[in-house]
Amino acid sequence: MEQLPLFLDLKSKSCLLVGAGDVAERKARLLLRAGARLTVVAPSISDYFESLDRAQVTISQQAFAPNVCEGHHLIIAATNCEAVNRAVADASQRLGIWCNVVDRPALSSVFFPAMIDRSPVTIAIGTGGHSPTLARWLKRRIEAGLPSRLGILGKALGRWRRHVQMQIKDAAIRQRFFERILDGPIARHVLAGRVADAEAAFAREIKTPREKQGEAYLVGAGPGDVGLLTLRGHQLLSQADIVLYDALVSEDVLEFARRDAKRVCVGKRPGESHKQAGLTQSFVGLVKKGYRVCRLKGGDPFIFGRGGEEIQALAEAGLPFEVVPGITAAQGCAASAGIALTFRNIASSVTLATGSVGKGNEPDWALLARPEQTLALYMSMASLEMVSANLIAAGLAPHTPAAVVEKGTLEKERIVDATLAGIAAACCEHSIGSPAMLFVGKSVALRASSANEYNWNRKDVLLFQNVMSA
Repeated sequence: MEQLPLFLDLKSKSCLLVGAGDVAERKARLLLRAGARLTVVAPSISDYFESLDRAQVTISQQAFAPNVCEGHHLIIAATNCEAVNRAVADASQRLGIWCNVVDRPALSSVFFPAMIDRSPVTIAIGTGGHSPTLARWLKRRIEAGLPSRLGILGKALGRWRRHVQMQIKDAAIRQRFFERILDGPIARHVLAGRVADAEAAFAREIKTPREKQGEAYLVGAGPGDVGLLTLRGHQLLSQADIVLYDALVSEDVLEFARRDAKRVCVGKRPGESHKQAGLTQSFVGLVKKGYRVCRLKGGDPFIFGRGGEEIQALAEAGLPFEVVPGITAAQGCAASAGIALTFRNIASSVTLATGSVGKGNEPDWALLARPEQTLALYMSMASLEMVSANLIAAGLAPHTPAAVVEKGTLEKERIVDATLAGIAAACCEHSIGSPAMLFVGKSVALRASSANEYNWNRKDVLLFQNVMSA
């Protein structure tokens, strides 16, 4: 975030506008709508400024001098003279006063956003001064989707707010009450112009406010790219009181959580492991206390995400829960790398498994080594050489195409192509680490040929062998 967006109360506050041309006129209209007391300094004054009420606007027809900056809350330079604009910026900086120099981000300490005014609702869109055109383009797109009576709804909520605060003392229950209003018939009445019906429905609803009830959401965050989070996942994440998230969940995805939501990283990292039993117990306990808890998991909750254990515990405790599937790492990484998990006449099936090898956790290597399938292996990087050797020993040809996708779908994604026999050495040579997915099968070779044929512009693609299956 380059700038912190703020809403500034300028009612009866003194603001200085240097310049009196067309651009200055647009800024003056905004400041006056906000209730500011305006001082205009310029050598010549346009008819618009001459027509303004002198009770709210002071006109000083003179050249700019630094001393006129003193005593103001906000200063705007809107002239076509670079020297004057720079002098205004310098004087403002010395006095510690917020200053906007129109179309000069480098000289400004504050910027005017593109605004959608549905008073008392105001939506501001800023680009840090980089592209006002982009801000206006976004404004048009957002404005087209907003209800025309949004401001009326805002005023109605303002009228009801004090009554709700007196009636419902618990802040969490109060917040959920307002959310039910916005998601239910009361808001629909207002937006349809049926204000009397809305008032009557509100009066009925406030008489019997519901107690705070906990809810659990198991949400798949996808393989990493924020754009792959589902709409329903976004909705539930944005209303949760507490977010328990895996280490692989990106910061971009977490930005969709409420600002006041408590975020707790429960991811399993070397030397910083959270026991599943304790995590599940904590998850259930928070929901029992009445919190809406989002268990945010990388990929999909039910594909090597241990979501089954968690909903079993929730069900046994009689707690409500909702599961939102996510794009699992196998799908996301394969799509990002151009690997078709199934391919007509080449790969008739796909098998998802883990390459994790441990006591009592030995994969069925004969099953995984079947031909005519694509094998997608999770958690295989720590034992990649052993995985390759076991697949070959189980009958898979050493020259079978293989690929590892590291940090799939993210900006720092890297892809290694090799044979099954050579994939471990190739990954070691280029320090490929977790998180990563291993893909094995004939269709993997087609990824490489497609990349060459269509010249995909992918970063950090390490192509060792363009091997087609015999």
